[in-house]
Amino acid sequence: MMNVMWYIHEDTYRFDFLLAIIAFLTWLKLFFYFRITQTFGPMFRILQQMLIDLGKFLTIWVIVLIMFSCVGILAFG
Repeated sequence: MMNVMWYIHEDTYRFDFLLAIIAFLTWLKLFFYFRITQTFGPMFRILQQMLIDLGKFLTIWVIVLIMFSCVGILAFG
């Protein structure tokens, strides 16, 4: 990872990776702050349940998609 962030041939350090990590951690901290408030707390619980249901749906959808692509390859390949 350090070889990617440190350009050896230019002898410079890329700070955009570091700034991207800091921005992500700042958003994560903001979400944790909103989670403990009385207004946004229940909304985050609802979003969490929605993401769990979406994950289950996407898992089943990917299995069905792979199944249909295998049948298509066997029938038309």
